[in-house]
Amino acid sequence: VMLEGLGGDTPVIEVSAKAGKNIKELLELILLVSDLHQNTDISKLENEKLNAVVIESKLDTRSGPLATVVIKEGTLFVRDEIICEGQEGKVRSLVNDKGQRMQSATVGEAVEVLGFEKAPAVGGIVLKKSEIEQALRSPRQFGDLQRQSPNVSQVYSQVSQSLNEPS
Repeated sequence: VMLEGLGGDTPVIEVSAKAGKNIKELLELILLVSDLHQNTDISKLENEKLNAVVIESKLDTRSGPLATVVIKEGTLFVRDEIICEGQEGKVRSLVNDKGQRMQSATVGEAVEVLGFEKAPAVGGIVLKKSEIEQALRSPRQFGDLQRQSPNVSQVYSQVSQSLNEPS
């Protein structure tokens, strides 16, 4: 642990619970540090490529195909165009485990996605369609896909393989 006074990033404050010294300042410092770290983490997550896994899939008679996905990397937003093993869709709504509608879901969250054309297979990898299109334009990142003139399912499998390779 490197302290702020010694060139690190861990703040130091003198506190005494017995005397009640600097308790309010400690609480303010905790909130400040929390806000700083939270904002940095959120901006990093929004810029990462989406990588999510379908853990449950069903066809609801009222709302249509539903898939519960767990976000492994990146952020999923309402209105994102997504693809899962050939099943395309546009996210119409995201619902968390408490039944609350959300505008976005980040790493570690499980959400129910409404918007697939058909119910995707359990275990399928969910990616943003824009990222697959980007992979077509930049073959260095995902092999020589451009020279092969691939279809969407070939690109999808290549991208999902590259996401699952250890870094």
